[in-house]
Amino acid sequence: MGAPMGFHKLGYCYDQGIGVPQDDAKALEWYRKGADAGASLSAYNLSVFYEGGRGVAKDDAAAIRWLRQAAEAGLPIAQNQLGSRLKQGKGTPKDLAGAIEWFSRAADAGFVTAQANLAAMYEKGEGVPEDQTKARQLYAAAAAHGLSVAQYQLASMMEQGRGGPADPPAPTPCSSPPRANCPLRRKRLPRSKSLSQRRTWKRGSASMTKPAAASQKDANRKKNLYG
Repeated sequence: MGAPMGFHKLGYCYDQGIGVPQDDAKALEWYRKGADAGASLSAYNLSVFYEGGRGVAKDDAAAIRWLRQAAEAGLPIAQNQLGSRLKQGKGTPKDLAGAIEWFSRAADAGFVTAQANLAAMYEKGEGVPEDQTKARQLYAAAAAHGLSVAQYQLASMMEQGRGGPADPPAPTPCSSPPRANCPLRRKRLPRSKSLSQRRTWKRGSASMTKPAAASQKDANRKKNLYG
């Protein structure tokens, strides 16, 4: 293990209290040594400390400076974070072109959150000409790696036919219309029927009767499930 990562790991031990008492001041000391020696993770962690004012006075300018150092060293999470700061103008002047650049670098490295962030900018035409096709491709790349927000956005674009051919979801018996054909739909009985009759419903052609109250075993199981 080289010196930069040795400094970083020692800083992380003090950061998290692993094998030593937790100590923000010592974590900062070793992270600075790591960052000065070229450890991008140390630079990123320093940005987090300065942004939150942890163990040091809150300093947005210092947070951005360390974050940029980590991003320029090629750390995808830092590149994505710097893109977000530039897009929002948080701790630094708003710069959509800069946000596009850093999101693109992180996305090219396979960082899925950056792919979704870049897709959103192409979808809305923020900092770049609107490009629905490019947005859909980027959402698809992030969705393929399980990012839920990208999966949702991709499904929306496919349903609406934006950025590519329309691909609406297949209808199901329980979708609207018609709900009348839904096999899970309970048959409502008139209120004049007795309580025992109103607890009877049909599922397909078979008739079943629901007990008036759940058993104690069922009640305990539900309690375990929902805490």
